[in-house]
Amino acid sequence: MYAKGEIGVSTRPMWQEALGQLSRRSESCLYVEMSQLTFIDVAGVTDLVMTARSLSGHRLLVLDQPPPQVPRILDLFWPGLGGIEVAA
Repeated sequence: MYAKGEIGVSTRPMWQEALGQLSRRSESCLYVEMSQLTFIDVAGVTDLVMTARSLSGHRLLVLDQPPPQVPRILDLFWPGLGGIEVAA
């Protein structure tokens, strides 16, 4: 999945729907390409966390090239969270 632009109050419903569709896929690694994302708020990062937590088995949500605030928010609010990986 590719995310670009901004994820905030006005785009959150579309973001949540896209993450829901992604989580229903059968792959063991689910990728979110974020290099073109210019902004994501804490609620948008929370949606990523909730998606990772919803994955069954040993499935993994991989965040590819997220904005710098994403790993900081993850480390601050969800240190050591499994099921999600940040790829630089």
